[in-house]
Amino acid sequence: KMTAPGKKYGINNISVEARREQNQRVVDITSDFLTATLRGKYAYTTVPASIITIIEYYLPSLLNVHKVKIQPHNNFEFDLTLYDATPLQQFFNIPLRLNQPLTMNGYFNDRLHKMRIEGYAPNFIYKNGRYESGRFLCENPDDQLRLSAHVSKHFSGHSLVSFATEATARDNVLNTSFSWGNDKAVTYSGQLNSVV
Repeated sequence: KMTAPGKKYGINNISVEARREQNQRVVDITSDFLTATLRGKYAYTTVPASIITIIEYYLPSLLNVHKVKIQPHNNFEFDLTLYDATPLQQFFNIPLRLNQPLTMNGYFNDRLHKMRIEGYAPNFIYKNGRYESGRFLCENPDDQLRLSAHVSKHFSGHSLVSFATEATARDNVLNTSFSWGNDKAVTYSGQLNSVV
């Protein structure tokens, strides 16, 4: 049972297994609301530094890695499936309800200066809005950092509006694009682009 001031949430089962496999640390979490696996060499305290270091490489004027005292040496992969968002609602006041599982996976490798984070939320309710086809991808497979995100929101009258954003960062230049469009007989759509 998890408790916070004025809040209680019961977990029917949870299993956390930590082990070593082929010189890697592995943590498996299984419960009635999520499953997760973390595999590799990592330090929880340096994961934010890994993210900052990679962003600073592509956009040095935005962040300054020299302010980061901890030099990360992470090399891990992760896989998470969230079946029920009730704990997020109860303890972090995140008004999210899942109609289908949310998945997230990816990896960080500080030595190779590579990362990938991918998420998919096929059908969910945030606050009182119903959404579908939520996708997020942030990666740097070549010499640029790329981010893409997409979601479709249901509006009254059975209208569906899709929103998408794409961004690339390279050599201290950030290109972004934001687009939207509906699915009605009379189509409204648009796109905004910027280079900074």
